[in-house]
Amino acid sequence: GGREARRVMRDWSNVALTGEYRPHGSRHDYEAGLRKLNCPVLALNFAADAWSPAGAIDELLRKIPDHSRTKWLWDSSQCGGHAFDHFSWTKQPALITPAIAGFITQAARG
Repeated sequence: GGREARRVMRDWSNVALTGEYRPHGSRHDYEAGLRKLNCPVLALNFAADAWSPAGAIDELLRKIPDHSRTKWLWDSSQCGGHAFDHFSWTKQPALITPAIAGFITQAARG
């Protein structure tokens, strides 16, 4: 977690241990909210991302209705030869953002 706040680290630990999103002190039922989603959801996953491994993304997506979810796994061949991770893609967003914009445009058309 690097230099993240203790509370954030505890919440992440809780998700890792229980598989449920229940941030400390929140009264919102995130699990129910995820089950009720009725909008397109795009999950981006980078093959070199140790912070969000494919299994973690899959577990999150299982909480969302099938009709709403799309998962993209990007490796260096789709990223101009770069092995992007959780943060590094933001330094060269032009390699990723056109595909995201296309997804959003297509989703808006229904």
